[in-house]
Amino acid sequence: MAKRLQIQLIHGWSDGSKEYPGALATYIRRKNSARGALQVSFAEFKGGELPELTPKKLVSMAVDMGKRFGLELVSTASGECQFGHWGSAVFRSSRYQRAQYWYLSDGRDVIFATHICENKPNSREVAEAEEIVESMHLANRPWWRFW
Repeated sequence: MAKRLQIQLIHGWSDGSKEYPGALATYIRRKNSARGALQVSFAEFKGGELPELTPKKLVSMAVDMGKRFGLELVSTASGECQFGHWGSAVFRSSRYQRAQYWYLSDGRDVIFATHICENKPNSREVAEAEEIVESMHLANRPWWRFW
């Protein structure tokens, strides 16, 4: 059964996908002019051997993503969330004041999220982005909703 990403946006955040055509699902915090973009995608497990998606592995995946773009690692973290577990890495560079990558997993499927800020975001925006990410999960679509 196909799955669908469930996101609980916080007041002041809205779908910004139209502002970033061709990009992943994008959400913007409208309360501040120096806002960053929170982008999300997911991958469903389709069979075969289950990947070992421990919190440590999820952190490693987030670190690898930032390093792939040549960003400077600032910190890492992991924890539990509505979907299962998450691993995250925060980076910076001359272009981005803050870039955070998350990998979330229920042991089978994976949600990938980024919060990229060209300007330094305020601490409230960062906390809200983290809260939104930690509330994400995948839900099965009822069979009658496939068309």
